[in-house]
Parts: sequence; structure tokens; C-alpha cells
Amino acid sequence: MTQEERFNAALDSASAWERLIAEPRFTDELAQIEANADHRTTLQMNRIQEAQNDGCL
Repeated sequence: MTQEERFNAALDSASAWERLIAEPRFTDELAQIEANADHRTTLQMNRIQEAQNDGCL
């Protein structure tokens, strides 16, 4: 693959991301994924804190 072909492929990829980001269903789904990850992180942090408080860690 030539440098120009790699450059054009990168442009195509960026254009695809722009189209996805403009789609509300996609951004809503990404927001939900992020919220779920944040919730799991909070749960894990709480479990670690509880274990530390109990002297298990």
C-alpha cells in the first residue's frame, strides 16, 4: 500500500466516523456504554473500599 493509499484510507475512515458521530442513535448508544462502564467502575471501587474497611485487602 502506497503512502497515498494509506492517506486516502485514513480520510475514508475519518469520514465514516464523522457520519457515525452525526447519527443520534450512535451517540446515544455510546453515551449508554460509557454510563454503564462508569457504573461498573463505581461498583468495583465500592467493593474494594468495603474489602479494605473489612481488612480483607
